[in-house]
Amino acid sequence: MTYPGTPPRYAWVPAARVREVRGRCAVLAAAGLVACLVLAAAIVGFGRALPTAYHPINALVWITGCASLLGPFLASISIGMARSYAWGEQFDVFRMWQARRALTGGWVGSVLFLPVSWFLLVMTARNGARPVGLTGGVWAYLLLLAAPAMVAGILFFAGRASLPAPR
Repeated sequence: MTYPGTPPRYAWVPAARVREVRGRCAVLAAAGLVACLVLAAAIVGFGRALPTAYHPINALVWITGCASLLGPFLASISIGMARSYAWGEQFDVFRMWQARRALTGGWVGSVLFLPVSWFLLVMTARNGARPVGLTGGVWAYLLLLAAPAMVAGILFFAGRASLPAPR
């Protein structure tokens, strides 16, 4: 249904659908926040165990790796806040739309940090004072640095599937 002016702010939906959306949002937000905590500990902990840990630029790898966690963290907060946009038998359409947009921003922000952290790690591993090359541990850490972008992508698709699209 199209509206000649601005669309309505609230949409009526069955109470069962509201409960379903609120439940999904709670589970996604909690899972995303737990994943952020685990990944932050893993990025710093395993980063200290790398053979490149002696190099000062390795600290920048940890910083950019943890900065990429801001995307899934903010996406989780956005999904958790979206619970309050559904109540009784109605959705706040405008705020649901904003929450869906925040999921996009979280994923894009997380992906933008990924090549920076990869570049810093590979540069340190191949050209440091004691070059170690691309060992198995370095490859595993490269995959670990990609995990925040993957979590943000999962939150993006699952969150957009859970939150109703404005019509």
